[in-house]
Order: sequence, then structure tokens, then C-alpha cells
Amino acid sequence: MKVDFHIHSNCSDGELEPRDILRSAAEVGCEMVSITDHDSIAAYEKLDSSLKGEKPRIVSGCEFSVSWERHEVHIVGLNFDLENSRLKGAITRQNLIRESRAVAIAERLEAEGGTDILAKASSFCGQGPPGRLHFAQVLVAEGIVRNVQQAFDRFLAPGQPAFVKTSWMSLSEICEEIQSASGVVVVAHPLRYGFSNSRLMKLLDAFHAAGGNGLEVISGNQNRDKTTHLARLARKFDFAASVGSDFHRPNTPWASIGRLPPLPSICRPIWSDWLS
Repeated sequence: MKVDFHIHSNCSDGELEPRDILRSAAEVGCEMVSITDHDSIAAYEKLDSSLKGEKPRIVSGCEFSVSWERHEVHIVGLNFDLENSRLKGAITRQNLIRESRAVAIAERLEAEGGTDILAKASSFCGQGPPGRLHFAQVLVAEGIVRNVQQAFDRFLAPGQPAFVKTSWMSLSEICEEIQSASGVVVVAHPLRYGFSNSRLMKLLDAFHAAGGNGLEVISGNQNRDKTTHLARLARKFDFAASVGSDFHRPNTPWASIGRLPPLPSICRPIWSDWLS
């Protein structure tokens, strides 16, 4: 079954409108998709109820930043009640943190010689406060750096002058909030945090203890060895397996909507309970 449960729209740091995402997903034969913007469910406000029952089937989603042992980790919530007031409150709380971070990043970039940085970054984002990618785009547009990667390397990555360490909600808090809305909780792209194997195991132990449900076994165009490793970890911790492209923009073959390999046979698909 072709699915994609990690996609970003222009309601956070993606480029496409939510409807264009669904159109692209349909073109490649996706049967189920989720738009998982950063601490935002605004994309679903742009998709009216007439789309229900059409393919691809829309599964509610959101990618949350959380703090775990001085690290930032991303957690995807899936198939939750979009009208749940408690979860909406958590999203509002996360966005207040994002707003404070955006102000701090802008101040640091202006200390490095930039001008009117917050307004410029806001012009690059859709709804919600600008994220680090939007500040990177400002630096590119201003000719300060050649590309987004250089913006991170010189200014926005940990240890660089405009990096702002942020205290997000905790791992246990976000698990509780998503599950209070009848959703399932997934660790996103577990191999992208730069953790040693022992540190990753510690994260998964903590996630399991917090009641976590799933692991993103496939994230974009990763190699088979990584997929096999994550499939075995999912089985070890009895996590369901999720898959997602982490799509942000067109013409990125390593993160294209729906173009994902099948899950290994040892995995229990996270969507298996949603098929009825």
C-alpha cells in the first residue's frame, strides 16, 4: 500500500499549497497521506470536507519539536481529532515558543549586521512564526550566503552565532497531548539526530516508557541498511512502523511525495488499524 505520513506544506516550511500536495500524492498513486507541518494544523483548515472519501485518504498529522535530554527531537502525531481542544492548546503553546525563538534569531542576525530580519523572514513563511529555514532564505536573498546549507553552517546550526537553544514541550508531554486526541505518536527520522546507537536506544526506551506508538522506519530515499536497522528497532520495542518522505519542495528526488520503498516484512504498518 502506497502511503506518505510526513509531508510539509506552505503552512510551515514547505512550498506547496495543501491541495497541490494532495494532487501530487494522487498522481503517484498514494492511497493515504498526512500533511505534518511543524507545530501546525493550519493546512487542514484549507482542505474542505468535500475531499473526504476521495483518494488519497487524508490522515490528520503534525510534526512537533520536543526537548529530550538537551536535544531537540521531532515527534509526528497521526490520525488525531483535529477539533480536540487540548491538542489545539498544545499547538498554541508550541507556537508561542516558536515566536520567541524567531525574535531571538532575528536579534542575533541583526547583531551580525542584518536589518529588519524578522519582517523579511516572515515574508517567506505562510502561517505561523518563521523557522530557521525562513531565516536561511533571508540570508540567501540578501547575498550573505550562497545557499541554505551555508546559512545553517555559518549562522543557524548549533554553535553558530544565530542558533537559539529552545525549550520545547517534553517527550512525555507531547505523547500525552496527542493521545488525548485519540492520535498515535511516532518518532520522526530517528537517524537524523546524529545520535550514537546507545543514545538512540536511550531515546527509544524513553519514548516507549512515555507510551509512544511508532517509529518512522522509512524517511525519504534512505538506503536499505538503514531501513533494515530501523525495522529491527521497531520490532524490538514493539513499535508500529511509519513511512514518510519529509517532503518540503518539488525537485528533491531524495524526498518526493509517495516515492518510498515498501516496508520490510517484519514491520507492523502503523496504518493497518485505519483500513476499516
